[in-house]
Amino acid sequence: MATIEQIRTDIERLDQFGKERVFAWLKTTLTPLFESKSIFHEVNERKANKGFRCIYCGMDEIVRFGKTAQDRQRYKCKCCDKTFTETADTPLYHCRKSEKWIDFLSCLIDGMSLRDSAKEISVHYVTLFYWRHKILTALAQINAEELNGIVEVDETYFLESQKGAIPTHRSSRKRGGSAKKRGLSTEQICVLIARDREKNTFYKVIGRGKPTKDSLELHLGNRLGTDIVLCSDALRGYKLLAKNHHIQQYVFKTREKRVKGIYHI
Repeated sequence: MATIEQIRTDIERLDQFGKERVFAWLKTTLTPLFESKSIFHEVNERKANKGFRCIYCGMDEIVRFGKTAQDRQRYKCKCCDKTFTETADTPLYHCRKSEKWIDFLSCLIDGMSLRDSAKEISVHYVTLFYWRHKILTALAQINAEELNGIVEVDETYFLESQKGAIPTHRSSRKRGGSAKKRGLSTEQICVLIARDREKNTFYKVIGRGKPTKDSLELHLGNRLGTDIVLCSDALRGYKLLAKNHHIQQYVFKTREKRVKGIYHI
């Protein structure tokens, strides 16, 4: 068996990536519930602020009803007599390896594939497939209803993926790749992103190619407050949107620095 000194020497010989992996493994091994406890605490705090409601009938007559085998709080609705845990109606519901969620989120942020993520955090890639769907479903439900103050808006583009569908207008495309047409075209999917200084965020797939004034009005127009400053690039649709809603606009040219005092995108 290797001595402590030998282990320390071996660790010192590792590159930075190797040292970070050792640190992550030690953190998970020595404090297996560190991350999950913080997550559950955050869930309880947010639900307490909004007021607990039954996930089945929507009533607020909720009482504590013991704990689960994993020491998680269980609740009971006095109206419909159904029970649920603190993680109900969250991506963590029915999750048996909650201590791995933070690590998996890091893998997602780093753009790692499911199989690479599975090797990194020692969770089967099929499990990670369902976790990813839970995360994406949750993200789709957190769009802000209204944006106020200084609102920054921009769009990003992705090549269309027809995974799971039967493409009829083109042959299948391998992972990654590039569009056949130069610049922005209808081959690319437009995702609109808007955010105010209170961190209220709205994002949505709004079509193919550059957004039109009609698509901006349809998806973003009803979410703009009465007294806002719109920070955007020089796309004509944003100018018309600001004019129609009688709001101030700060325009940033694409090739210039996107900061003007307190305004930026």
